[in-house]
Amino acid sequence: MNKRTLSVCGAAMFLSMLVSSAWGYEKEIEELSAKMAQKIADKGKKTVAVVDFTDLEGNVTQLDQFIAEEFSVALAGSSKGFRVIDRTRLKSIIKENKLAATGLIDPATLRKLGNITGVDAVITGTVIPFDKIIRVSLKLLDPKDAIVIDAPTVSVEIEKAITISELLGNDLHLQSISVDFPEKIESKSSALVRVSIDAKKEIEEYKKYVREKLKDLDEKVIVTNKLSASLSGLDFDVSRTTPEVQFSLKDDVIEWKWEVKPKLSGVHELHLTISIILNVGKEVLPQIIYTSDKKIIAKEDTLQNILTFIKDNYQWLWATILVPVVGLFLRKRNPRRSNIKS
Repeated sequence: MNKRTLSVCGAAMFLSMLVSSAWGYEKEIEELSAKMAQKIADKGKKTVAVVDFTDLEGNVTQLDQFIAEEFSVALAGSSKGFRVIDRTRLKSIIKENKLAATGLIDPATLRKLGNITGVDAVITGTVIPFDKIIRVSLKLLDPKDAIVIDAPTVSVEIEKAITISELLGNDLHLQSISVDFPEKIESKSSALVRVSIDAKKEIEEYKKYVREKLKDLDEKVIVTNKLSASLSGLDFDVSRTTPEVQFSLKDDVIEWKWEVKPKLSGVHELHLTISIILNVGKEVLPQIIYTSDKKIIAKEDTLQNILTFIKDNYQWLWATILVPVVGLFLRKRNPRRSNIKS
């Protein structure tokens, strides 16, 4: 046979990660992309496209798109001498040329994509959800004839809680939130930071958001009525005056308060994070829904600094400055007495 077929989808790698370790998840994606990158470089490929991954039926879900995006970004950073087509640009090309987006397995479609973009390798993937994990299998294809190029068959096992967190993201725009930051704080003084939110309204909206985002994911995700808020800043002493985690029961509005005190003068930043608590199976998953950074000016209180200095150094000031000044003043008030002594 005159086909350049080289045996395909080869060696399997199962990568499992703790739900709490996002770093581990990124590490495994990087290792996965590194293996593929080495094979691409070994075959002398110069331009690569990562198309949307699919499920077993060839449909593209949000989960499939997310994993393809993560893999594409990691692959682009491999520095193996080839170029990865930006997926946003790739989607525009596919749409403009009316190409099928479900895996691009059809040889004619692959050939057309190769001619338009100039890629000499295309990566496709299949995402298979199981009970607690998601497995991803990849293929490296030659766009000229859709033949699989020699490359590892890679399977990644991703804990669903991590995937759910990444899928949901934190790009929400809360409609009812009110954040009260001080613009300025006198150095060595404290100020109050207040945050309030219409919890009942926002939780109902978030439930709709979760249903839409995770409609293709076969996993039970419960949005609880618990919200948490944290405030931090390296150059501030932050004291919480209300509970970090609060429940939305009868009250529609939840409020958090913190006392903040700058450690030194200058412009410093406070970071606010609000999360909603999700139940994913038996796991508890805090999901960030809002973040905000605020620059605060910590001003020096000149009068207070003078008074503090006097208080701390009154004995030295009395001996070196006040006593001589008082003596000089008395001599000027009574010059005769001063002359008699002379």
